[in-house]
Amino acid sequence: MEAHEPLLGPSDGENGLFPFSDVREGQRQFLDDARSCMRSRVNLVAHAPTGMGKTAVAMAASLETTLEDGGITVFLTARQSQHNAALETARYIWRKRRIGVVDIISRDDSCLCARKGEGPPCQSSKECYFLDKERIEKAATRLMDYPLHVSEAQRMCLRMGACPWHAAMTAVGSADVVICDLNQMFSSEGSSIIDRSGRDAGDVALIVDEAHNLPTRIVDNCSVSLGRSSLCSAIRSTGIRRFRTALQGMLELYDKVCFERQREIAAEELESIVYDRCGSSCMELADDIESALRGRMRKSMERVVTFLRAWNAGGSSWFRFADASTGEIHCRFMEPWLVAAGVLENVRCSILMSGTLHPPEMFADLLGIGDMCACRRYATPFPSANRNLISIADVTSRYDRRGDEMYARIGERLCQICEAVPGNVAAFFPSYEMLGLVEAVLRKVELPKHLLSERRDMMKPEKDAMLISLRQDRSSLLMATISGSFGEGVDFPENLLSAVAVVGFPLGPPSIESDEMVRRLAKRYGQSKALMYVKTYPAVTKVLQAAGRAIRSETDRASIVLMDERYQATSVRTAFPDDFRYSRSSDLVSDLRSFHRPEPELDIVPAAQEASEKGY
Repeated sequence: MEAHEPLLGPSDGENGLFPFSDVREGQRQFLDDARSCMRSRVNLVAHAPTGMGKTAVAMAASLETTLEDGGITVFLTARQSQHNAALETARYIWRKRRIGVVDIISRDDSCLCARKGEGPPCQSSKECYFLDKERIEKAATRLMDYPLHVSEAQRMCLRMGACPWHAAMTAVGSADVVICDLNQMFSSEGSSIIDRSGRDAGDVALIVDEAHNLPTRIVDNCSVSLGRSSLCSAIRSTGIRRFRTALQGMLELYDKVCFERQREIAAEELESIVYDRCGSSCMELADDIESALRGRMRKSMERVVTFLRAWNAGGSSWFRFADASTGEIHCRFMEPWLVAAGVLENVRCSILMSGTLHPPEMFADLLGIGDMCACRRYATPFPSANRNLISIADVTSRYDRRGDEMYARIGERLCQICEAVPGNVAAFFPSYEMLGLVEAVLRKVELPKHLLSERRDMMKPEKDAMLISLRQDRSSLLMATISGSFGEGVDFPENLLSAVAVVGFPLGPPSIESDEMVRRLAKRYGQSKALMYVKTYPAVTKVLQAAGRAIRSETDRASIVLMDERYQATSVRTAFPDDFRYSRSSDLVSDLRSFHRPEPELDIVPAAQEASEKGY
């Protein structure tokens, strides 16, 4: 790329690289904090609610620093759908200052010629027309001309005969901004973007969007599971007796430990079985299988090899247990702070932000940076009068209180909400099971709204069709799970929802894994804080995400109804942010109708008509 133009910083213009003419109320403090942390090389953990303009603030503050120092801004997201907001913001900044931007998704999703059921040819060393080095380098240069969405880059690369993924990776070395998935930094291949950029880690400024997902994503990325069915399939597929004997020993362990619902497994249990059967460790057996079956290994055997490699590789940082309900043995990584701190301690600076990064101190602890970051909370920029926050205490999702009577009462309350609230209503449930049982109740009554219900196996086109129905009908009840895409990933613009009902307090079900996490965190922060971190705050985050579906702009108005007696407990009430204070409703219908009552129309007589009536 050509030499950069002189940086337009805050001293040269009040807004610096902030892409809009005005900094809205509430944004200024976030922007000042972000700039200060970037200059001081301090990580910023920010709870910044919807409407704050987080992407514009973080990207402007980062670029004002990295462009000046020859560094690079890496914008990380948890979903491909979140790339668009970052890319559009980069385009606004590009109009003020020419920057090179590259948008990266996975190799599989980028590939122009992957066949169904197969990965990209280049992953298995097969020839590919699009791998011409000269065409790839030309495409990489073109990518720096203007910020392109991945789909636009794919079309351009197709015309040029170049692989989009290799072109994007080549362009990283010239880019000022890289937009990519969390895996590019927080996984076993986490250094790939830094390596390809040609910069040192100290030149990289990270922005992590929807950062509340980061601890869980790290745990999932570093964990492995193996089901009994996959193991049986691998046993049938191998033609080498020594491998079959060892795998049959593993199967015997499955049948032994999976009688109990959940049961911890010591690493030595599997290691001793494998050693007795073939004289090797789990890691050595994985190496032997891969060497003997190279190029002809089935998917089931690949899963076995991955599982064997991970079984004892991480020592005490992993927790191993069997789950009879799923027929799987899990090797779960339990210390996300080890991976996160390893990245965040070495980069120049990071901004971790989310509308539900609450409390920020908890996430700082879980990511291992509690003693080297600034934690900030910003109030919602939307008028408090536009949000009707109420709770009711005559229903609950407690396991020991569930039954036909409770489901009927929940259904009755949802009917009342639908009758009192004009427009669409969304009800979020803690599980598909509970959703289905309440839906069965509502199907038997005359519901004043059209009923839409999320299904466990529902594909994206079906969910898109439900959103279209909400826009067209404007008088529907959407029933969905609070952990599904409707509860967090789907956007409901233009006041598409008039009310959100959160059915129950969505605590995770009891499990041996959550108990182990509490035990580990209790050693670091004490029992009380560990219980809040593992049980209460994750439930609060889900509630905040669901509640945030209704109000997406300054003009949106909606009611939020929290339906569980546990919302009255002091430990739960105080766990929510200061700007999310709800009141207990004693008359649900009246409270809803009062808030949603239409504004009275003023009886204004046109001036000409008034003059005529008065004889002028």
